[in-house]
Amino acid sequence: AGDILRDMAASARYGPAEPVACDRAALANLGQVVGGRCRDVLFSLLCGSHATGNAHSDSDVDMLVVERRVVSARCIVFQQEGYLFDLHIHDPETLTFTLAGERRAGPIPTLHMVAHGMPFGPADAIYKESMMVSHDAVYEDFARDGV
Repeated sequence: AGDILRDMAASARYGPAEPVACDRAALANLGQVVGGRCRDVLFSLLCGSHATGNAHSDSDVDMLVVERRVVSARCIVFQQEGYLFDLHIHDPETLTFTLAGERRAGPIPTLHMVAHGMPFGPADAIYKESMMVSHDAVYEDFARDGV
């Protein structure tokens, strides 16, 4: 962890890093990474800079994972295969609750993850429902206003 923090500090000190091509071979086993940390996954989304192709050498791997049932929504951060992973874990109920709350009051990070994430692995009906909510007119208003 010390090396990662040191690299991040150096990058911040000397300005933003230039975009680099994602190592798709290293990210090809995202299902195994998720499967090693999560159980009974309904669907997963690769989010953030790796999903949009704007990753830098020091970019973390943001992921939204929906399990069949969780006690509570959570976020886990860990390092694996040279990447820093940031998993946002929900079940259909917590995801629906979070998306509805963001639609009403913002901020919109989870809506953004669902709207712009790249699905991989198994999919479920809740994925389609989540996509509909994330593209709702309210989200479009937030996005247009730069929130």
